Amino acid sequence: MYLVKTRNWHCKKWVKFFLDVSHMWGAERGDSYDDGDGKYLLKTRSRAIAIFTWTYYMLFEHFSGGWTYVHNGERFLLDSNAE
Repeated sequence: MYLVKTRNWHCKKWVKFFLDVSHMWGAERGDSYDDGDGKYLLKTRSRAIAIFTWTYYMLFEHFSGGWTYVHNGERFLLDSNAE
């Protein structure tokens, strides 16, 4: 199982609009606030869908300010905040 997560930390409404597109392939929104902030989570068994979703979220990472990653339950496979 893969977990993909990002967040619209900077609360940009246009970023929220594009992140909401990920609902089409099963992502869910949690910790939703009126200012546009919120976490986006996708749980999938498909590595390809996880990588696609991470890539899509990374298109907006500069504007959202959110930490975006794919975790497989043991380790981070992709991580925008790798140290």
